[in-house]
Amino acid sequence: YGKFVGSLSTSIVHITDQSAIQRGHVGEGDDIIGRRLINEAQIEDLTFQGSSGQEISQDLLFAIVDEYGQIVTTDSKSLARLVPVSSGVTVTRPSRTASQGLFNFKGSTVSAKPGTTVSLTLEWITENQAIDIQRTKIQLSFELRLCQKGEIFLASSQGCLRCHSQNVPQDYSKHPYTLSNSENRCDLCPKTTTHCWGGSHISPRPNYWRPSNSTDTFIRCLNDQACLGSNTAAEATNYPQGRCNRQEGYHGTLCASCLPDYVMDTNNTCAQCPSMAVTLILVFGTVFLVVGIFVILVRSAVASARKAKSHFSVYLKILANYVQFMVLTAEFQGEWPVEVLNLFQAHQQVGAVTDQIPRLACLFSSEGTKRVYSLLLVSFLLPFGILVLSAIGWKIYSKLSHKPGLYLFLVTNVVVQLMLHPMIMKRSFAMFSCREIDGKQYLTSDYSVECWSQEHSAWTYGVALPSLIIWGIGVPTLLLGFLFRNRKKLDRLDTRIKYGFLYNGYTRSSYYWEFIVIYRKVSLAAVTV
Repeated sequence: YGKFVGSLSTSIVHITDQSAIQRGHVGEGDDIIGRRLINEAQIEDLTFQGSSGQEISQDLLFAIVDEYGQIVTTDSKSLARLVPVSSGVTVTRPSRTASQGLFNFKGSTVSAKPGTTVSLTLEWITENQAIDIQRTKIQLSFELRLCQKGEIFLASSQGCLRCHSQNVPQDYSKHPYTLSNSENRCDLCPKTTTHCWGGSHISPRPNYWRPSNSTDTFIRCLNDQACLGSNTAAEATNYPQGRCNRQEGYHGTLCASCLPDYVMDTNNTCAQCPSMAVTLILVFGTVFLVVGIFVILVRSAVASARKAKSHFSVYLKILANYVQFMVLTAEFQGEWPVEVLNLFQAHQQVGAVTDQIPRLACLFSSEGTKRVYSLLLVSFLLPFGILVLSAIGWKIYSKLSHKPGLYLFLVTNVVVQLMLHPMIMKRSFAMFSCREIDGKQYLTSDYSVECWSQEHSAWTYGVALPSLIIWGIGVPTLLLGFLFRNRKKLDRLDTRIKYGFLYNGYTRSSYYWEFIVIYRKVSLAAVTV
């Protein structure tokens, strides 16, 4: 027979180069593959990798060739079969009939104990009686991997079967997922929280968030509008933790953090930052509002000291304490009725001003130092700043009016400390409030902060803890000491002007009661951690 003219099948070979099928030749150029196959003992075993009990998903091609390496495309009758050599091995669809000189074992399955390597023999059965037949068998090795996540091991078939697939028996198909590779059963799909796409392929439904790809724990989002879920198989692949509503500014853990151009509102809502001009207008407006409130409180405190029947400052203090208690109570994560939640939200809007006008945080960049740290620093330094500014202001007033300003300085800082105290405590205690999610702890006031990281620890122990000691415990205790020292002078005019805001409205024997209220608010803020 002439080269490339006629052919007589002599061997069966494995094809790794798909272009050989188009060329009709498994060798390169004039390489005579038949000559290389004369001594079968010198041929190395072929090794393949796969999964026990699962179909071979890729082409596994073998070709009948002549002595020149040409594929014998005229042969569509020969048979080839996979024969187990190792014990405990089962092969489904082991036989193939040649198709234009090719055998393709795609779709066959090799079942044995996962994690083992088994031996098989590919036998070529031909009616060719040529004397120079060189090779009719090929030794094959299959490396069977261990079962992966999303698969179960069925001892009856020695196979790793994917949950929620056609190959899984009927009683298993009702349980469409597993995240284990060692279980012998699939798990039920929680329909209220989870989409199950088969195997370990699961994703959260809207309003839920998944901490990681390796867990089947799904957590309710703080804001239902923030979590969109992953509602198709493609979305589940790209966003296994769920999609955050980035168009509205949400991202990160629990979709509870805001993008750089947004800031967190009081009800876990991301609000878009206005322009810098509008932000500055809000800042100055807030400053004027706060200064106006403090001026009213200081004037009423002085007026109450001079007029025994003036109780305006007492009413303001009662109102302030009520609002502060309601704001702190709202921090408790309870199953409150809707009416109570609405009441809390209404009080939060008029509560601590620096907390409840969220767009003030837009002054601070979200890059570098996080906003939660910037606001903590502001709350820590604010009383110092007011102390300095009031000293300068009343000093100027004293020189211009030729009246003593010391008592006005004292009453101003007593009022300011009393009004700012809950806000400072809330921000300081918030640095200790963490929530564990999938083995990690996150700051509940900013889920982009991982608790007790190097940065978080530095701010907590360097700013929050000193703030609690100085403003939470130190200043109230110092004021209580002043009152105790002047407890027999409470009716004197100078004492009423300096400290009357603290005990007006109480009986003289209960002059200390305002500090009971203060420490009660400290305890309430601490309990919310």
